[in-house]
Amino acid sequence: MNRAEYGALKEYIAAGGDIEKAKAAMARNPFLTEAAQERALDVFRHHKSYRG
Repeated sequence: MNRAEYGALKEYIAAGGDIEKAKAAMARNPFLTEAAQERALDVFRHHKSYRG
């Protein structure tokens, strides 16, 4: 993972698995691109707090 992907992953974890809340937080950070968010979501799907 690169730095942007890791930052997006941290947002998903901080939101406690609430994908919409995490996306709202990431929308305020232009460094977290859509591609980074998608890659982070792929990784987050294996995290214990993922509610998918």
